[in-house]
Amino acid sequence: FAHQKSRHAIVSPVPTDSALSTPYARGISHSEIYDFVKNFDIWRYGIRANDRVGVLVPDGPELGLCMFAVMAFCTCAPMNPNNTLEELKSDLGRINAKVFIIS
Repeated sequence: FAHQKSRHAIVSPVPTDSALSTPYARGISHSEIYDFVKNFDIWRYGIRANDRVGVLVPDGPELGLCMFAVMAFCTCAPMNPNNTLEELKSDLGRINAKVFIIS
């Protein structure tokens, strides 16, 4: 796949350097990000390069990691988990995502 080549260009493994961290959690290293993206099996859901994937995940390193992995394969459509139910319904109609990742 062409995507495999691009994903290796986007993330290069530097084993011990922390790439994502917060004051309340252990940092995530470059090699952990690399492994996560490399093994992110979004294809099993029938996703293709031009598809949109909605992401509804609270702010934090998990959101960054999730968006990074999705963007390595297709279009990421982040949604604000702080929106009201009506705003989320409106977002759902506009983004036309094939799959949603919700946490």
